[in-house]
Amino acid sequence: MSKNKISVQNLSKEFRSNGRVVAALKGLSFEVREGEFFGIVGPSGCGKTTLLNIIGGIERPTGGSIQIDGSEIKGPGFDRGMLFQEGALLPWRTSKKNVEFGLEIKGADAGERAKIADKYLKLVGLEGFEESYPHELSMGMVQRVSLARVLSFDPDILLMDEPFASVDALTREGLQNELLKIWTDMKKTIVFVTHSIDEAVYLSDRIAVLSARPGRAKEVVEITLPRPRDRIRTSQEFAHLREKIEDILKEEIGNNEH
Repeated sequence: MSKNKISVQNLSKEFRSNGRVVAALKGLSFEVREGEFFGIVGPSGCGKTTLLNIIGGIERPTGGSIQIDGSEIKGPGFDRGMLFQEGALLPWRTSKKNVEFGLEIKGADAGERAKIADKYLKLVGLEGFEESYPHELSMGMVQRVSLARVLSFDPDILLMDEPFASVDALTREGLQNELLKIWTDMKKTIVFVTHSIDEAVYLSDRIAVLSARPGRAKEVVEITLPRPRDRIRTSQEFAHLREKIEDILKEEIGNNEH
């Protein structure tokens, strides 16, 4: 069994809003194994994005801790790459120059940046679009450029917040398969937040089902489906796992309404 890459222990996060304290996360604990594809689902507002931001070092917890390889997170770092729902490309930069952005910050020289950018744009299927600007690309292509940018500085961990939510169903399925291929080849640890139970089951090794706010780990579900999963969506086992997670979420939402 792989060692734990990320350890979340008794994590809490509070915000101040209109003069009152709002708890986003409380007593959240789980581990992510090295090289694992770890999904996170939960009701809207349960703190999923906040959790990713804390792992990414963008926000600080109110209580508890998150460790990577046994060391507590102190802030952002090149060991973690974040991919957001909207892609967040710089509109005045071409695809290639967007991919080079993190490498510039890292201090790579121009020749190395260009070589690495070409490599990762080819990897995500965008060879020939190096000089295109974001407004000239579809949303699916924008997300591919964003993924290439994150991969270009070779982080150990990918943190993904609803990265395929803005694209149509067919493009989304293609991006899911592309991501699985890259994950299989590159052996990254991925933490993937999604509202889609189908997407979580299809992609993940395990899924943390969070409670309603304040978010805590209601259950961590092992996904026992074999890989590769190209034709697994119509299987009885896929349906059973999807229903299991749906039932956990329905119970949680129902309890929260009373």
